[in-house]
Amino acid sequence: MPHSSKLLLIAVDGVSFSLLERWGAQGDLPTLKKLMEGGCCGLCVPFSPSNSAVIWTSVMTGMNPEKHGIDSFIYYRMGERLIKKTVVKKVLKLGLRPLFRWLKSREYIRDIPFSLSSVQQKMLWEIFAQEGRSVGIINWWHSWPACEVPGFMISDRVHYWRLTERGKHAGKPDAHLTYPDSLLDEVLKRVADPLALPFEVYAQFMKVSEREVEEKKNSHYQRHQLMSEFKYLYSIDESVRRLALFCLKEFFQPDFLTLYFRGIDIISHCALKYMPENRDSQITDREIEQFGDTVHRYYCYMDSVIEELINTVSTDTTIMLVSDHGFEREPDGRFGHRKTKPPGLLMLQGNSIKQKLRIENVSLYDVAPTLLYLGGLPVSKAMDGRILTECIEEAFLPTHPPGFIESYGTPLRRYEAGVRESEEEIKERLRALGYID
Repeated sequence: MPHSSKLLLIAVDGVSFSLLERWGAQGDLPTLKKLMEGGCCGLCVPFSPSNSAVIWTSVMTGMNPEKHGIDSFIYYRMGERLIKKTVVKKVLKLGLRPLFRWLKSREYIRDIPFSLSSVQQKMLWEIFAQEGRSVGIINWWHSWPACEVPGFMISDRVHYWRLTERGKHAGKPDAHLTYPDSLLDEVLKRVADPLALPFEVYAQFMKVSEREVEEKKNSHYQRHQLMSEFKYLYSIDESVRRLALFCLKEFFQPDFLTLYFRGIDIISHCALKYMPENRDSQITDREIEQFGDTVHRYYCYMDSVIEELINTVSTDTTIMLVSDHGFEREPDGRFGHRKTKPPGLLMLQGNSIKQKLRIENVSLYDVAPTLLYLGGLPVSKAMDGRILTECIEEAFLPTHPPGFIESYGTPLRRYEAGVRESEEEIKERLRALGYID
């Protein structure tokens, strides 16, 4: 029997612990503060490379990139040979960039986006599913093509709006965006359209006029420029919120539910520089007035989203919230995480979880083993993390000793021929989302 009736994993990209503590102490983030103080909370050892595609695959497999095979957003193919981007980077440092560009221009080398079929280890939801547990997946990295599961699956490729802005229009919807396939119509009804956001949404996060919004609404995409990015980052998170609430009503709550929110990461890249204490000589008084509170307001929005989710799931649900990294000012003056490597964050709360405990030496690899244990399943010895036993109530551990298994094996994924979009279409979408150059 599972230890916990239900498990909820909430992934929130880019949460800065210092901001969380500060705004929580002010009473502005009541839900996150309750999670921090009501259960276990700890900073996670910085993950390298600080790349979302790599990190979140490591979280969901419990294994390092060498094992799961994802080292970037794309990989390269030369003939029949597959080459990882980390290998290409080493080659380029040898002064071979002109040769590499020439080979790419002649298509002797092609860059190909990763997908679920590229992940060489089982995702956590696949393990739960094979052990007879119901699962729900919404917007997780490399969840396309959506495959058959005992529950529902909404892949990370349900929202690619920037193609329209760039003059690219896909024909029919991609195959296998959801499971079951019949869910797609309901999903598309609930996906927020970034180009149709009302002025009130902008006014919730920034002090701008309706005229300014209309001028910027249809402007060409500029990466990490707030008025260009905002409509997309908000639409993704709002879509995930809507879809989660719909699926919890339509399918009931699965044994393992996981969803991923991207907005705090992108809005931090765009708007941390406008906070008064972060101001430099390039920021104007007008920009401080307009956008100085934008990141704070977005944290408050996410706090309300998480509250809504927690209030919707059953009271016996064990909740884990994870963030991959925080934000700091980088050597080039911009706010980011690649060079400074600020730590991630893990919060855990539930019936068998200790309260008001600050935990140390936490790794993002610990997420999968801990959730397997809480779900009453053995932990794979092939995983690189550990069960966070220090978070478990002392009375619970003796009656629920951890179990282990050598391995859950490699994935056995079967897809119909032709489910992939063209490679160029996928790359165009990744470029439009700002994930690759």
